[in-house]
Amino acid sequence: MPALHRSTLLLAVPLTLVAALMAPQAAGAVQPLLVSTAMTASILSPADGDTVGGADVFVDALGSVDSVAGGGQPESLTLLVDGTVADSQACSAAPTPTSCESVLDWNTNGAALGAHQLTVELTTTLTTSAPSTPVNITLIALPAPAVSITTPTAGSTVSGNVTITATGSVDPSLGDFPLFMGLLVDGTLVGNIKNCPATGSTCTLSFPWDASALPGTHTLQVGIATDQNDALSAPVVVTVFNPPPVAVITAPLASATVSGFTTVTAVGTVDARGGDAPQSLEFLVDGVSEGDAGCAATALTCSRSMAWNTAGLVGRHNLQVRFTTKHTSVLSPVTTVDVAPLLTKLQLDGQRLIRRGAQVSVTGVLYTSGGSVASSAPVQVTFTPAVGQPVTVSATTNTRGRFVAADPLPVLVNTRVRAVAGAAYGASAAGEMLSVSTPITCALPAKAKHGVKVTVTCNAPLLPNGVAVTLRDLDRGTHVLATAKAKNGRVRLTFSLPKKRKYPLEIWATTAASARYGPTLSPVYRIRAL
Repeated sequence: MPALHRSTLLLAVPLTLVAALMAPQAAGAVQPLLVSTAMTASILSPADGDTVGGADVFVDALGSVDSVAGGGQPESLTLLVDGTVADSQACSAAPTPTSCESVLDWNTNGAALGAHQLTVELTTTLTTSAPSTPVNITLIALPAPAVSITTPTAGSTVSGNVTITATGSVDPSLGDFPLFMGLLVDGTLVGNIKNCPATGSTCTLSFPWDASALPGTHTLQVGIATDQNDALSAPVVVTVFNPPPVAVITAPLASATVSGFTTVTAVGTVDARGGDAPQSLEFLVDGVSEGDAGCAATALTCSRSMAWNTAGLVGRHNLQVRFTTKHTSVLSPVTTVDVAPLLTKLQLDGQRLIRRGAQVSVTGVLYTSGGSVASSAPVQVTFTPAVGQPVTVSATTNTRGRFVAADPLPVLVNTRVRAVAGAAYGASAAGEMLSVSTPITCALPAKAKHGVKVTVTCNAPLLPNGVAVTLRDLDRGTHVLATAKAKNGRVRLTFSLPKKRKYPLEIWATTAASARYGPTLSPVYRIRAL
């Protein structure tokens, strides 16, 4: 088959000028326009017998005049297809004032396929040439260019950022060449159209496709446009699977028992194949946010810890984290924990026996269930006397978990002390009993005769009336020498010394312990029996 001509370049062709002269006319006579034999028009391409195709067929034409013969200057070239004007182009001064070369365009839309005849005519400033020698051509339907997607293959599963590669080609013998290609996803152009190389009949290009937020099935196609035609590739159906992010609570473990300030640790992870990136981790307690923290957008894993204050949350509670990424947000599985109250450990100052009318203070240390101290925690200490109304005072632990609380009232009777630290802490054990004593001093002689009664006066200014005071002989197994009741802060006791001894007797006064008072001891006195 003859070559299909498709040229947009003007060819420099040597011209042979033919003179076209007009016969002289009498002065003042009318000058008729005659067809001059000194004017020529010709078709340089396509050649006679060629096959052409496409939406536009370009015809290279040449016209010339013989200036000596008086044919005038070239003005335009006209293309006729089957005797009908198809296109006309004005001449320029180049290459010479006596010649005209131009590319004429035949728009074949609506033209019948098959044989057609092409001719051109040259028009000058004076006349028009005869039609050129006819060129017989055959108009055919050009075959579509070939284009196909090479990667990914049909039925593939892809994730994240995907690269689509396609190859298009044309038949160079038809004068065609590829111009550009573009990617279509589900029939919609995605991204920019890419130009093909300026040379060659094959075009291979790659297109990026961000499928990180498009799970499911999608249809890919690549379109190609050539100089003379365009085409779409066969559809390639792929499945996009982007692995979802995962969030878990790593501490505490499910069903754990916690209390006080508890550390909650969580980890969020994204899959590198999905093109995702972490953004934040948010802690939830019983569905209520406890605050969130940002993640490094360049990492695939995000770890965060939260100091969770369980104050006021005794019982069972649900923990979760919300992991937010570039494309989505997920919740971790629920971690259920039991919040136990913190026990208050009391440490009493000084002796367990305190003086009546004095002020009592206690110190304590607040511990978490894990054994660490709870700092800056509120503490309430209640002093409950054996008779009377309880008195509650407030204290706060320091950085070492210690607190000090004092009863602002004078202590008159035995008092039980109990501490409670906030709503999330349990009370101390049943409480600590502080026994109240009343000091007793007695006046005893250093020497006394055997068998002679001795009267002893003991002073107990804080001892209520009616409280029994006993005088005892320590040497004889705390033998009772005498007993009397206090009255107005004084006690009078009368007793006889035992038989004469070679060593002094050790005698003291004491009161018995009761719900109101602790046992009271006087100093030990020594008396020599004469």
